[in-house]
Amino acid sequence: PEFKFMDLVFVNPYFNTFGRMPHMIYLPTVAIIIFSTLTIYEISFSFLYSIYDLEITKRKNLIHKLINESIFEYLTKKSKTIDDKKYAQNLNEILKSDYARLIFLNRLRRISLLTTGEVKQHCTNIINELNYNKLLRLCLKSPHVKDNLLAIKIIGDLKLTGFTSCIDKHLKSKNPTLKTEALNTYLKTNPESDLSFLDLHANSLSILDFNNIINITSNYKNINYIRLIESNIPFLSALGLRLIAFNNPGDFKQLIIKQLDSEYNWVREEAFLTFLDLKKTDSDFDILTYKYERFPNSLKIRAIDKVANFSDKESVNKFLNWLIENNSLEIKFLAMKKIFEHDMSLVLKYKEHENSDVRNTFNQLIDFNI
Repeated sequence: PEFKFMDLVFVNPYFNTFGRMPHMIYLPTVAIIIFSTLTIYEISFSFLYSIYDLEITKRKNLIHKLINESIFEYLTKKSKTIDDKKYAQNLNEILKSDYARLIFLNRLRRISLLTTGEVKQHCTNIINELNYNKLLRLCLKSPHVKDNLLAIKIIGDLKLTGFTSCIDKHLKSKNPTLKTEALNTYLKTNPESDLSFLDLHANSLSILDFNNIINITSNYKNINYIRLIESNIPFLSALGLRLIAFNNPGDFKQLIIKQLDSEYNWVREEAFLTFLDLKKTDSDFDILTYKYERFPNSLKIRAIDKVANFSDKESVNKFLNWLIENNSLEIKFLAMKKIFEHDMSLVLKYKEHENSDVRNTFNQLIDFNI
């Protein structure tokens, strides 16, 4: 009926009312009261949380708006290098929270990627003056992947130095997205690398990583092509061959020819495509003829397109003629078409050819071009 709390006595006015109730009514009534109380509490909590969440969203939107306006206003006016330092000092006084600082860095990152010249240089100067390295290191060590990714992208796209050891740890991540971004950033911030570090990671890299490496390192000067091509790891060997095709760094013809006999399909095909891009001699056409049948149809077709553009038309026509006489109908037609495009008179000899497939191909080509 009552309970005491310190010197205070609280009386329950409903004790007698509930006490006289039969058990069949008392228990459901108590259950209804309890569940009603919990429902009211849940509704109230949801309402308060929605208000709190709305307030947080408003604050974040305001931060985004202020940062965007500040950056736009500064970068669109005629500023000097010395102004970048003053602007960074003002920002340090305004941007107090880590969230606001990361948003600002991310905005500068995006602007830097889309601009060149003075605007890009202003972005670089401001980043250096802000010196948010400590904040970025905290994000790299965060247990949250989104924080890791943001820091890694900022470091990579702005080419910030001094984070190699931290980025290297994320190269071992089991999260494929995080691993890929860490690899991109490592490459962007280490342009002097010979790519030997890939030995430790090549077996876990993807085709996306392969293409990213090609795009990022296309102008790098210290790549150890021989080490890559001769690697026992197909990913690295194929990578070295593709980089040679892109960068044309010197004479690696013999290494490329050797890889035409690789036990790995991927390496053989990359070697074949790279070999097609090399300047050809008579012996090279002999090699091309000898190896041609080993490759899939898609590469055979690409070979025809590449060979047809070579300057040595006598050797080109000799190779195309061999294709016409010794390959499938599709290859015959494409090879004959290339000869036709170069010199129409050269295909007339196939009109009375002893091979009926060659004659039929000639007739199809003529019908197609009438």
